[in-house]
Amino acid sequence: MKKIITVSTIILAGLSLAACSNSSSVTTGNPDNYGSGKKIKSSSSASSSKTKAASSTNERIAKSLTKEFGADTVDVKVQTDVVDDQSKTDKNGNQVPHQEIRVLVTDKKILDKVKKDKEAIESNKANNNQKLYILGIQETVAKQAKKLSGNDTIFFGYEIDTNQYEGVALANKDKNIIHEVEI
Repeated sequence: MKKIITVSTIILAGLSLAACSNSSSVTTGNPDNYGSGKKIKSSSSASSSKTKAASSTNERIAKSLTKEFGADTVDVKVQTDVVDDQSKTDKNGNQVPHQEIRVLVTDKKILDKVKKDKEAIESNKANNNQKLYILGIQETVAKQAKKLSGNDTIFFGYEIDTNQYEGVALANKDKNIIHEVEI
């Protein structure tokens, strides 16, 4: 309970700070320096289609994430039949599709803050407030990911180009694929 209150407070404080800040857009650095950041291209390394309906569990989680991060701050969609580097392989060597709850930052001020904080972390120049902001996002994603089934994932990030995304948090029910920021 204490952890939930702490995470909620961190996220609310971060969102408040971001709303009041005048940060400018910053391009992201090398994701290898920061918890295996994830860049995906929907058209090649991560593909999805709408042939299968999203599971009711994933729809509930998506709704909860929309409420936690704010409908005016993020766009949350459940991608079905996703084949990417998180997909398992069957006995014939074929990748088995899974579902991904994709949370993309849409609010410009929040987006600028996330980019700036992520770049500061990657370059080892982040202060504790920047680390706490990103960690709050990662912990929220990790908490919700515990409710997933199978190899489904939750991805939190932002679009850097058409169908290309930069990840801040990525988790499945068993682990954080993008490692949490250390404070």
